[in-house]
Amino acid sequence: LALGLTVTYAAAAFARSALEPRLLGCRLLVLDHAGTTLAQALAANIPFLLYWNPETASFTPEALPLLDKLREAGILHDTPESAAAKAAEVWGDVPGWWASVRAACKPWASQHALTNKDDVPHVWKLVLKDV
Repeated sequence: LALGLTVTYAAAAFARSALEPRLLGCRLLVLDHAGTTLAQALAANIPFLLYWNPETASFTPEALPLLDKLREAGILHDTPESAAAKAAEVWGDVPGWWASVRAACKPWASQHALTNKDDVPHVWKLVLKDV
């Protein structure tokens, strides 16, 4: 994916060290696993795309319907090529695209990012700035 994005988006930056200091400046974050950075992006309302092989990724049965919602919204992809194609599709209006799909993230966020209706994204952004 990095090679494809570099060719398509010459200005794309790839973090080779800690991502947290760069997270808030991401126009579109692309992640290859469901780790801490995903939870941080959800909490701070940072637009993202996900990709991983569903045959090798391991999730609990309870997580599968939540992942299906992300897949249906075009956020989760099974291949890096599919994620790169989606990045190309939404690149011209990432904020508009993100606004249209953000609701699909709420079930995953409430279960895996410890967010709730009272959480305020700007608080998480302040936390990330201090990392």
